[in-house]
Amino acid sequence: MRGLSKRFLDAMRKGLDNGRSRGYVGWDTYWKKAAFPCDPISWLKTRLYQEIDELTVAIYEGEQERILIEAADIANFAMMIADLTKEA
Repeated sequence: MRGLSKRFLDAMRKGLDNGRSRGYVGWDTYWKKAAFPCDPISWLKTRLYQEIDELTVAIYEGEQERILIEAADIANFAMMIADLTKEA
């Protein structure tokens, strides 16, 4: 069975680090303290759909590095949703 590539995992980590640098210190604690116009899952789903759109554009334009970044962003948002819903 093939595992996740180091390149993809590194891109996921880099995306999470980028979020931390903007003040998102962890979805497991940040979302509980943040004030959103909707619940965190809905917000994360909206962001997930935006990232899917960004990936679609990157694929269309053939930008390999952007494809990696957007795919990693999608994985990160999906991970956050899965992590938060386990508590529901």
